[in-house]
Amino acid sequence: MSDPRGIGVLRAAAQAYGWESRLAGGKKAEANGKPAQGRGVAWVNRDDVCVATIVDVTIDPSSGGRSRWAASWWRMIAGWW
Repeated sequence: MSDPRGIGVLRAAAQAYGWESRLAGGKKAEANGKPAQGRGVAWVNRDDVCVATIVDVTIDPSSGGRSRWAASWWRMIAGWW
């Protein structure tokens, strides 16, 4: 990504989240039957509005693999600067 506004909004969302780098690929939910946790990131720039969202989710294999949204953090920049 080269858009400075997009980079800025992603960094702001990551800071609000308290993002720390980590390796992907922890234990899978199927391996031990316990809920697995994950993180998702979304970014969009539409009509000069940049939005970044970070979510924490939990997937419980005992519920048939349903996911549960645990928390989210988002930041937005609207209009021209």
